Amino acid sequence: MNKKIFLSLFIIVLSLVGLIDAGYLSFQRAAGIIPPCIPGFQCETVLRSPYANIGPIPLSVLGLVYYSIVFSLGVLVYLEKPLPKMFGFLRRAGATTSDVLRAVTIFGLFFSIYLLVLMAFIISAWCTYCLISALTCMLLFFVTGWYVKEDRVGE
Repeated sequence: MNKKIFLSLFIIVLSLVGLIDAGYLSFQRAAGIIPPCIPGFQCETVLRSPYANIGPIPLSVLGLVYYSIVFSLGVLVYLEKPLPKMFGFLRRAGATTSDVLRAVTIFGLFFSIYLLVLMAFIISAWCTYCLISALTCMLLFFVTGWYVKEDRVGE
């Protein structure tokens, strides 16, 4: 299996991990339940904080959207398909599917860093599910960067 295929499959798997994590939190949130936390972590404090939403939208739902986008782009990268027509403005600018995936994972990384800073310095509590998401975003950032590097070497 060549590196690009392996890396694109790894991107898909990581996005599925993120979807499961965000989906679980979203489901629990809709049911009005704070999921159990690993001892020593304070998931309830984090998940009930004013920072757990952007307006009326829970961050877990936004995570579902983010990981769905990454999953979809990861599948397109794996299949070596161009950007869909709805991305016409990016296609006209010369962006490839892997370029857009890279931009999305850069956004995810920086947003995760912002949320980690909030947990560390503002909320003063840690949530295991949030840390799983942050780790997933970080791995997606690095793996996507590696994929783009391999993609450019192959051109």
